[in-house]
Amino acid sequence: MPGNRVKGELIKVGSSGAGYISPKHHVLIHLFCQNLVTKYKGENNFIMAGNDSFKAEIVPANMRFQELIEQLDTIKRARHHERHKNYPEEHCGVQELIKLGNNMFIPGQKIMMHDAMAQHTVGSVWPDSTEHSEPRYLVRWPV
Repeated sequence: MPGNRVKGELIKVGSSGAGYISPKHHVLIHLFCQNLVTKYKGENNFIMAGNDSFKAEIVPANMRFQELIEQLDTIKRARHHERHKNYPEEHCGVQELIKLGNNMFIPGQKIMMHDAMAQHTVGSVWPDSTEHSEPRYLVRWPV
């Protein structure tokens, strides 16, 4: 059954009763609330993520990274935290953290808003994540 159904029924949006048809393939991400790379960076680039909170998000595999960066409010957060309403969006992006086990991570690929990679879809960069697999761990840049 397609991924846009719950108990066999289309997902309903609000009180209008309209159905929402979502893409079949998704990627589960865990978005850390803080940038653990800047918070914990230590020797050998290892990062210990102890009790750091994250949000689980389900992302359509056909979404481009440029849109994902926007949808995660990366630019808005950067402009708020940097107290600069015109903070350049080309300095905003996401970075994957690769899980080693026991709450240990190493920094992975960073994709910024205006990188060529930002035009690629989530599913094309992480094709092994579109079916039942481990989540991808992400942090926002710069915050």
